[in-house]
Amino acid sequence: MKYGENNTSRKFMIGERNTDSYGLQYTVFSRCDLWEGSIPHMGDELLIIGNFDPSKLHIMYYTPYESFEITDIEIVYHKNKGENPILTTLKFIIEMLMAMYAGYKIITIAIE
Repeated sequence: MKYGENNTSRKFMIGERNTDSYGLQYTVFSRCDLWEGSIPHMGDELLIIGNFDPSKLHIMYYTPYESFEITDIEIVYHKNKGENPILTTLKFIIEMLMAMYAGYKIITIAIE
């Protein structure tokens, strides 16, 4: 998989080619799920941070017998709602003030 300048590969099977005593070649496959590369992923999905451009995505599929480019791709957008940093800071300050007030009340009750 290639997106812009970044590459990532995912291997589902690893094969070991052997030859038997009659000279017949065969391959023993082992199942795996191995990701290598610079594009982050989560589960079966690639994570593209920022604005996504479908024309930059190129996926090649390799089998032991042939390779071809994938053209029918399902694209799922997971949008992250960014919070307002001022509102987040204000909520933190209010929570700290409430915790300090609660601590003050507990200490005054414990002293009396």
